[in-house]
Amino acid sequence: MIISNLLNKTEPILMEIELNSVQIDQHNSNANIANTGAALSYLFTSNSKNGTVRTLGQVATIGGIVYGSSQKSQANSIERNNIILISQIINIVESEGINNIRQERDTNNIRRFIELNLKTGKYLDQIVVKNCSRLKSKGRLSKKNINLLSNANNIDVFNHKLRLNKIYHQLDPSKQIDAIEHEFLNSVRPLSIDKIIKEGLYTRVIILSLIIIGFLTSQSLNYSSWLIISGLLFWGINHYFPFFPETKKLKTAVDDFVNKINSTCGINGISYR
Repeated sequence: MIISNLLNKTEPILMEIELNSVQIDQHNSNANIANTGAALSYLFTSNSKNGTVRTLGQVATIGGIVYGSSQKSQANSIERNNIILISQIINIVESEGINNIRQERDTNNIRRFIELNLKTGKYLDQIVVKNCSRLKSKGRLSKKNINLLSNANNIDVFNHKLRLNKIYHQLDPSKQIDAIEHEFLNSVRPLSIDKIIKEGLYTRVIILSLIIIGFLTSQSLNYSSWLIISGLLFWGINHYFPFFPETKKLKTAVDDFVNKINSTCGINGISYR
């Protein structure tokens, strides 16, 4: 009875997630088409000798960019709602399902319960994969980003994934999910966040100093352009290969966390025991 009631509460939520995912795909497709159209419009009309054609091309380009941005914004908004809905399912499964599934004797309810978790995981994984790429590309120069990266395990989408992984393991012990969160925390705890913030400040000072001096001396020094290029190169290299030791440790910890959590995506079967 408990599992049956759980399914009655969660399956409509899952259906809403599925419908939302269709809308997300449609909005993203519209955004891609609009952005492609805007680029082509600019490409084919920007050099036209006819002023009217150029004007129409500019209007079409701007319209395409605005529409594409609007569609992308709608997709992101629906995705955020899906994260909330996924959280609701996981909360219900944790509080009402995982401790009662062993007492369930109805094989159809057991099948539906397992299917519920796998489908929830499928939609969550789509969001996790995107956020893994975003997290790895985050800069480590600002206090905001440093605090975000050092608490990556508490970011909603990753926290939900970690919790769902535990559910999978409880249902099927053969799913040997690494202690991803534990290992990440062990890597981050010894780090000095204040020191990383200072290293980020030093990095910004070096980059801005090189670029500003390059601009200010552009009329008097032959190598001023090299100063600007050096500033940009320093930023680019430091982003992927941090020069300062504490920042390098944070990047290693985050990259390892992302790679491991990403490797748990795509689970499409559970051997319930």
